[in-house]
Amino acid sequence: MVWAVGGDVAEPVTPPDGSVLVLGPPGSGRSWTLQVLASLRQGATLRVDGLDPPDVDDLRERLKDPACLSTVVVDDAHLLAGTAVEDLLLDHATSTGADLLVAADLESAAGSFRGLVPATARARCAVLLQPEAPAQGGVVGVQLPVGDLRVPGRGVLVRRGRCTRVQVVSPPAAP
Repeated sequence: MVWAVGGDVAEPVTPPDGSVLVLGPPGSGRSWTLQVLASLRQGATLRVDGLDPPDVDDLRERLKDPACLSTVVVDDAHLLAGTAVEDLLLDHATSTGADLLVAADLESAAGSFRGLVPATARARCAVLLQPEAPAQGGVVGVQLPVGDLRVPGRGVLVRRGRCTRVQVVSPPAAP
């Protein structure tokens, strides 16, 4: 499945592996991009939404068998900053080596020094949607190419310091 096209000739882009940070402003396609990337993963996936976080005790129960959860997917992670839910997810990923797919608001992420966003940023792999300034890549240690990126799903894929402009595939049309 093609998850995005990019580069100079809009060719299919190889999906990123390992932990990936998805950042962008509201309406930029963060949740859809996260969903597309998660759909490409093998193994068991735990999904958490910062808008409707699970009860801490329920989450603790779901995490009891860490071997079965190879990827933790967290949408709106900036809403979980400093919570027990965030701490449990970080502990799980650290102790099991699970990959983190984390989406957050770009502006909120820039000021994060602990938690899911900086932990995921250490992998230096991110999709930054609709960046407006080169310095917004600072969370993953790059200066971003910017320009006409105000379309949902359009942004920059960063892999270990290398930037590629991308357009994430559109959601399927409603019948």
